[in-house]
Amino acid sequence: MRPAEVLHPPFLLYSVLVPDFVGAVNASTFGAKMPRASWDFIGSLAIGFPKIETQAIIASYLDRETARIDGLIAEKERMLALLEEKRAALISRVVTRGLDPNAPLKPSGQEWLGEIPAHWEEPRAKGLFREVDRRTETGEETLLSLRMGKGLVPHNEVSEKLLEASDVTGFKKIEPGQMVINRMRAASGLIAVATEPGLVSPDYAVFDVADHKLSIEYFLELFKTSLLQAVFRSSSKGLGTGEQGFLHLYTDAFLSLHFPYPPIDEQHAIVAFIQQERSEMLHMESLLLRSIDLAKERRAALITAAVTGQIPLEEMTG
Repeated sequence: MRPAEVLHPPFLLYSVLVPDFVGAVNASTFGAKMPRASWDFIGSLAIGFPKIETQAIIASYLDRETARIDGLIAEKERMLALLEEKRAALISRVVTRGLDPNAPLKPSGQEWLGEIPAHWEEPRAKGLFREVDRRTETGEETLLSLRMGKGLVPHNEVSEKLLEASDVTGFKKIEPGQMVINRMRAASGLIAVATEPGLVSPDYAVFDVADHKLSIEYFLELFKTSLLQAVFRSSSKGLGTGEQGFLHLYTDAFLSLHFPYPPIDEQHAIVAFIQQERSEMLHMESLLLRSIDLAKERRAALITAAVTGQIPLEEMTG
């Protein structure tokens, strides 16, 4: 927009940030892939304004106050980032060093791992996991898809491409307690433990633990750390790099890796500790997110009140 001479440009900016104005523009958008509003509609919307000297006072006031609110929001967002870093570091530490900081250590023999508690084991994965490849003949089971942050969820609930039973005949069957790995995105932590029976893509790898002395939940926590994601990335093969490439963590490469683990009771204790810590941190995260939402609501309300004359000028200049 090119402001008319009767409009102070910063005042115009704040005027079009008023929720009613933004809502009206959003409601008028058209186009499915790239929604946009027409200038004819935007240009027809009314904007009230006082004399230009008053507009300058209002804009200057809003510059100061919104900067203060934006600073508070940025600080809370930094706290969120630090909370996530703390959570990741905590999980990485306890799944490779355990809960006892005074436990005697020994060299692991793995350059990426360093030292581990002396009573832990670190065999090859082929002694810990067994790949399972059972296929459906009917496709009647629920098709599940791996989603970041959600785990295994019904495919037809998260995808626009709905699949029928005939589309998934020959897909892999899974049972509760089995581990599922997206071979192409193992390095991004796209790994989950099934909580219900169903089907997954033939491109996924499905594993059982080798015996009852292993907690699949412990290994899930281990495999989703940034440390193991880096190991998976270096062990993957294919074309390209990162998520845009076609790198696969093939079963033989996965089963050739060494993974640390403690006795079964300690595995359960580590998982319980992580779940408790994660619950507390998620509560703190929800409080921070709520406070950010409130600050943004306060910012929008302040702009509306100022540009519509609800705040006395003396308060803005005081």
